[in-house]
Amino acid sequence: MNPDWDAGSSPDDNGLARLVRRIEIGGLAAGLDIHVALAAGTEFLLRRRLGKADVSAEVKAVLDVTIGATETTCSLQPVTLAGLLVYAIHHLFPSSVRTTVRVQADPQADETAKSVISDMSAVEQQIIRRYYLLEHPQEKIERSLQVSSSTITRTLNRARAMFFDRAKRSEL
Repeated sequence: MNPDWDAGSSPDDNGLARLVRRIEIGGLAAGLDIHVALAAGTEFLLRRRLGKADVSAEVKAVLDVTIGATETTCSLQPVTLAGLLVYAIHHLFPSSVRTTVRVQADPQADETAKSVISDMSAVEQQIIRRYYLLEHPQEKIERSLQVSSSTITRTLNRARAMFFDRAKRSEL
């Protein structure tokens, strides 16, 4: 076993950590090595997200953004590199299609949802309406309501928590 590997890390993590360090110090070939190491996985993710076969230009754009972020970020760990990659994909190619699952009408769930919404502020109600009913992308909600992404995330998380709490209590 290689003594440089941390406990719980894999050889791949160690290799990515070395690539990140090379990028941070300005190693010219490190960017190409990152492309080689991450291109296949990035291509897979982009094909799924975009629903098309040829994503080579998109892969390059995502990896370039990831490398650029790596160059400007200190002490990056491999997990953070993966997080930067996913962030770049979501930022460059926001989903325009939301996966929806058709379910049978549930009057109890409808009443619970209505009670949750009625307990929220007017802005929170608009966030929920635009996100769930109108299926607006988060960026559009941010612009139209002049709220931050963290406000939207907090509102949605709070609404979900309230819904599940009330649904659980109504089952008892």
